[in-house]
Amino acid sequence: MLPEVYELECPAGTIPIHIQASQRKTIGIQIRADQRVEIRVPYRTAYHEVISVIQEKADWIVSHYERAVCEAQERKSAPCPYQDRTWLPCGDEKVFLRIRYEEGRTRAQLQSVREKDGRITLAVTAGPGDGAGIRSLISQWYRHAGARKIAARAHAYAGQMGVSFRKITVKEQKTCWGSCSGKQNLNFNWKLLLMPMPILDYVVVHELAHLKQMNHSEQFWKEVEAVLPDYHERRRFLREHEKEYAVY
Repeated sequence: MLPEVYELECPAGTIPIHIQASQRKTIGIQIRADQRVEIRVPYRTAYHEVISVIQEKADWIVSHYERAVCEAQERKSAPCPYQDRTWLPCGDEKVFLRIRYEEGRTRAQLQSVREKDGRITLAVTAGPGDGAGIRSLISQWYRHAGARKIAARAHAYAGQMGVSFRKITVKEQKTCWGSCSGKQNLNFNWKLLLMPMPILDYVVVHELAHLKQMNHSEQFWKEVEAVLPDYHERRRFLREHEKEYAVY
């Protein structure tokens, strides 16, 4: 049985690498936004094979881990995007945020949602300095308002691709934009609702393709390309701009 963690020693200190056995066919390494390093291996992989891969990729792991640490520090120091009279992204639209601060208020509340001439205005009341409460409130609104949008896109593309799924969950995901479970459940990061619709569609199709191929093999990407011939450009946009949406 494989151990759960391998400790990689480097000049900056020790990096814990979490080992996860799964049904995948190849060994893959991922460094998440929260700096957790994971190596996923096929079942029955020998421990010495895991160590060999880690040592072979040690320079890559260290450099990307250090970059993840720096990016996390930058996000913490970034100004809060939820300020009075600011515009928030919302797919191909924008949302105008109004915040009224009230002394003594202990909980942020959404007072009204107005839609006029294609503009959505959210009116919020909050206590001074309650940035966390405002963020929680806005993310809840996005999840509630966008759940049907994501479900509609998923059902439309599922019919086109000849697949079916059990349920969809829109939630906070710190390390990925979407996922597909072995039970045919789809999970999506609510921050996708901030992005242009073509990017949302790419992630939806990506997860639906996993219902046919639970891997990232050549055949998997052919499934994606059959629906979105320009998926390369959409994928590139996501990689280049995802940090801009991580602050929300």
